[in-house]
Amino acid sequence: MSHNLARIHVDLQNTIGKSDSPNPAERVLRFPSSIPVAGAGDIKAAIELVNEAIAEMRRIEKRAQETEQYAQAVAGKAVESLRIADERIQQLEAERNTWEAYINQAIVMTREAASALTAERARFDDAEDKIRQFAARFEAFEAIANEGTNAIVRLKDEILAQFSRRDTELKYKELPAAE
Repeated sequence: MSHNLARIHVDLQNTIGKSDSPNPAERVLRFPSSIPVAGAGDIKAAIELVNEAIAEMRRIEKRAQETEQYAQAVAGKAVESLRIADERIQQLEAERNTWEAYINQAIVMTREAASALTAERARFDDAEDKIRQFAARFEAFEAIANEGTNAIVRLKDEILAQFSRRDTELKYKELPAAE
């Protein structure tokens, strides 16, 4: 069969070589009137070759359609996967933004708490200083009070001692003298 195809090809080339010059306005190739007539076997072989070529072109076309359908299905799945991935990315970005807002809020609250703690420590330190000052004053007042109490006790003892001496002197003066 390929021998017949080769022979037809050679015959066609020879025929084209002997053809009249083409008319550029018509764009038609005219073959000479002296084309050899092919035998019935050659025509049958040529028809079989044409039929085989048509069948092969149909198989190729079918494979091309199947490949195109497969490619479209793969592309469709890829597009769907990209859409799903994009939605998930958007969800994750929204979650990240929410968490960043929480973190920023926590940072602000932590700074405020640190400032409040610093202020409270300063007030606590001031209160401790005042307590120490009051304690020192109290100790000083207590010492003064103890000195005052001791002075009062001494004064009382002195007064009592003087009253006691006076009473004794008065008692001696009131007693008759012993003769």
